[in-house]
Amino acid sequence: MPKTGIKKENLRDFFSYHKMIYVLLTICVWILADLLYNATQYQVPNEKQVHFMLVSTTAETEGMLRELEVSALADGQEFDPTLEEVFFQRIAFDPNNDMDGTGGQQYMVMLGVGEGDIYRLPEDLMLVLVKEGYALPLEGYIESGILDPGDVDLSKVTFGEPEDLEDYDPTAKHIYAIPMANLYRMMLPDINVDNRAMYMVLMVYSENPDTSAYVMDYVIEQLTYELPEGVVPAVTPVPEGYNPFDDALEGAGFATAAPTEAPAAE
Repeated sequence: MPKTGIKKENLRDFFSYHKMIYVLLTICVWILADLLYNATQYQVPNEKQVHFMLVSTTAETEGMLRELEVSALADGQEFDPTLEEVFFQRIAFDPNNDMDGTGGQQYMVMLGVGEGDIYRLPEDLMLVLVKEGYALPLEGYIESGILDPGDVDLSKVTFGEPEDLEDYDPTAKHIYAIPMANLYRMMLPDINVDNRAMYMVLMVYSENPDTSAYVMDYVIEQLTYELPEGVVPAVTPVPEGYNPFDDALEGAGFATAAPTEAPAAE
């Protein structure tokens, strides 16, 4: 006589024999739901955000910098009501210690895809950005009052134009970066970076350069601080002639010739 009911023993045996199928089905459903969520999640357009890239192996982007994101957004919206997001991101790249080339590769990829409105980086990397035409001239923002660089020497960041510009003017000089020498607030443990040999560069591919310059000014104001007592970390200079484009490509198994001569300061 055929079985006409479902007994507890039958269910136990069924799930015992087929449990792996259900585990796999559950995993597949979870992956599909995650993909669907990411595909439909709202992404802030580049023209409505200000994205700071901190090139450092030690910078802590939680804590104080997360609080600064909130206050910088509120202040930036007074200048640009369409602004939706301000955020800091760290690129774990130390030009003096990148043995496997992964930090340099990450740095190159970010530049290649046009990520980041403002870069914080050491002098030699700043010089390469200027030479390669990535840095946007800042004197217009300074003259208009949108950007106040503070009490810093701008002669070290004033250069001639990159020669491959369409309207290259051999007599023109521009301010291409802001020295971060007075931003000692970042040296405290909750951020933990030494800015005394660092610079901020506003990138030419930024889709909202005016708003980015305004927010940069706010960040400079908030992070300007007296040198913390007893905090004297060493500043290791980047090797002369260092070019992250060459080194990162070589680390990935490629070789390329790239200019390493830095533009002469005025």
